[in-house]
Amino acid sequence: MTSSALVSYPKMLAWAISIALAILGSVLLLHYPVFRPLLTGFLLIFGVSLLKWPRVWLAVLPASVPLLELAHWSGRLFLEDLDIVFIFTLAALLWQAKSATSQPLFRLPLRVHLVVSLLLLSYLSSLLIGLLPWPNWGAPDFLANFLSQANALRMFKGFFWAMLFSPFVLKAFQEYPAESKKMVIGGMVAGGLVIGLMAMWERGVWHALIYGRDLYQILNPLLDFTTPYRVTGTFAEMHTGGEAIDGYLGLAWPMLVLALGMSRKPWTLVVSSIVLGLVIYSLVTTFSRGLYFSLALGSAVWLIGLVRVFRVKQQAEAPSHPWALLLWLALTALLMGLGYSRGGMTGLLGVLGMFGVVSMLAWRPLARVPTAMLILTAFGFGIWVAAQGMLTSKWHPLPLSSAVPFALLFTGGGALLGYTVGRSLPRGTGFKPYLVAVMVLVVGAGTLVPALMGYRMTSRLSDASTDLSTRTKHWHHAIALKNGQLSDLVFGMGLGSFPRAYHWDTIYHDDSSGDFSLLNENGNTFLRTTGGKGLRFGQRLSVAAMQPMHMQMAVRSASPQALLRVRLCRRFVIQPWEWNSDCITLDQVLKNTQDQWQTILFNLNTGKVGDGLEMARAPLMLEINNRREYDLMAFPPARIDIDNISLKDAYGNEYVANGSFESNMDRWLPYYDFNHLPWHIKNLWLHLYFEQGWLGVIAFAGAWIIALTIAWRSTGKGEIFALGVAAALTGFVAVGTFGSPIDAPRVAWLYYFLLFVLIAQYRRRPRLHSDRGAKKRHSKNPDLTPIT
Repeated sequence: MTSSALVSYPKMLAWAISIALAILGSVLLLHYPVFRPLLTGFLLIFGVSLLKWPRVWLAVLPASVPLLELAHWSGRLFLEDLDIVFIFTLAALLWQAKSATSQPLFRLPLRVHLVVSLLLLSYLSSLLIGLLPWPNWGAPDFLANFLSQANALRMFKGFFWAMLFSPFVLKAFQEYPAESKKMVIGGMVAGGLVIGLMAMWERGVWHALIYGRDLYQILNPLLDFTTPYRVTGTFAEMHTGGEAIDGYLGLAWPMLVLALGMSRKPWTLVVSSIVLGLVIYSLVTTFSRGLYFSLALGSAVWLIGLVRVFRVKQQAEAPSHPWALLLWLALTALLMGLGYSRGGMTGLLGVLGMFGVVSMLAWRPLARVPTAMLILTAFGFGIWVAAQGMLTSKWHPLPLSSAVPFALLFTGGGALLGYTVGRSLPRGTGFKPYLVAVMVLVVGAGTLVPALMGYRMTSRLSDASTDLSTRTKHWHHAIALKNGQLSDLVFGMGLGSFPRAYHWDTIYHDDSSGDFSLLNENGNTFLRTTGGKGLRFGQRLSVAAMQPMHMQMAVRSASPQALLRVRLCRRFVIQPWEWNSDCITLDQVLKNTQDQWQTILFNLNTGKVGDGLEMARAPLMLEINNRREYDLMAFPPARIDIDNISLKDAYGNEYVANGSFESNMDRWLPYYDFNHLPWHIKNLWLHLYFEQGWLGVIAFAGAWIIALTIAWRSTGKGEIFALGVAAALTGFVAVGTFGSPIDAPRVAWLYYFLLFVLIAQYRRRPRLHSDRGAKKRHSKNPDLTPIT
């Protein structure tokens, strides 16, 4: 057999697997319940792009994490749209793969292979344990209920996909390192833009920009940090609470800082700055203490690494005293906070505006007269703005005799600090140093200060001890659920097992959130739901406003009394309160139906809740809730069977999809608005210990430590890419202090993807055989000096 024939076998095998994956992806796409043309068009454009830019997948896949989240409409979280994109991407990469590369993959150290092998072993063993006892693969709710063994497969797929893509990540960074870095950063910038725009939508900013009648109505949604509503972004995994968006933002903001640091063109600087601002705004409006801790810990990684980079490079673009510069910026942020505490946003802007003008003129001075005129104008305007904010404050108005001295103090302090920072910035290196310094304050302090000092975050910080007590009790409860056997300690209770273990341990508690299952009876599939205040089933739909509608459904109950609540609401994922003015509510009290199906009817008018009156409102959703509250709390949770849900207009047009549940839970998504502890352990390390045992904890910790080590070595060479990725991984781990973001598969995939991107930055120091021989000869005879 010729050598060419031997080489063709691996290539033919890759092609065969590629074709099989393409067929599998096509079947899944054909049976996807929503947006098939849109998803098909995305895949076609992506495929064509791969032909011209073979490494564009390094950007598209990270961007797809927040972008391609269609489960709000499809109801699918186990086998979702992102999995289809992954399948087609892997098929394309295998098809393009060569049987032999021009150069072999660089050799990684043994410790990297060991840690990755431990991770793989932990995930595989925990997957097998999580699938036991062997499930009923044909159950209607097998791929819909987090209490089923299929949750093990859902939890496995994040790491599984990252492992499958890891060889291609290593290969891309070996052969085209510069282009691969740009692609990864570009994908994170695109994803950050999506999440930022979504946060603005949730906060009502876009609606206010369109319909606001005055400046207050326009700016109030943007600057209101008192609302208890926390943004959830595009992540449907937030339907059980959790930290999906927290984990993503913990990964995203350091990568956006990296994008800003690696930008070389003016337009990339501007885009990176804007998206970083959107991401930080999204971060603070989650009102998540874990994310605030992520900011602190990730920033520490960034700062320590940057100081080492500056010392190594010792070039014009590096400030001579970076710690001093950071100290001045920190003092400016503190002064902005004092300005905000006295004069609100206008007090903060007075300090920031003065700092910006003076730092610019100190960095790049104009002629003496224009400089003096600009400073005097800015000083006067800053005093007026700050004093106006203190005089008109709704919370702490000050008299003129107090407002003016405070305004002088804040504005003068901003000028002094601006001058100091401007003189510390390097010159002759373009506009970037000044932009970065100002963006640190505008994006960082300018957003964090109002959020931290706002009512919502102040309230959360004041409740920290109470919340910590609740978390501690929950952590002890989770640990108590472990069986204590040696296999459980080493390998864990199995992937996705915590919700199931917690459910069966608390099933008879009064505060149960409720439960659901899909059952098949004589060929008919229906939904069975157990009473709970928090659980409701939602389907996003579109119904015109001011339309008379007719709704009906078949119900059955063996309970003495039950309350069925049906609502047509405008809402996003998680509601912080029960009351919602944008709702039409219909209640039906049910008695024991003696095991007979009954049809209940509702007549309603969509009114102003329907679509078409205003743009940029929250999506329209049909909610169904087997409600348990008040007098019903004295009785066991009621059980209601539901089938054949229909919502029609006067012309007979049907608006509910899969109301008969014959397509299982397609188009329906359960929402748990108020009780999230049954689904999340709320600590990354305890989550790993519970589901993957000590093996999972050690493997995950070892991988993170190796990532930090690689980044540290990279900073010793004056490089910042690995540092930014390491800060992102650290930001994710910091979120895990009070949450378990690893239980969101798409976010877990992004974490492990960036981990392999960082591993790809490892470069072994070249050591030639002649060098080793020379060193050996030199050790025997010190008089011999090796020639290098």
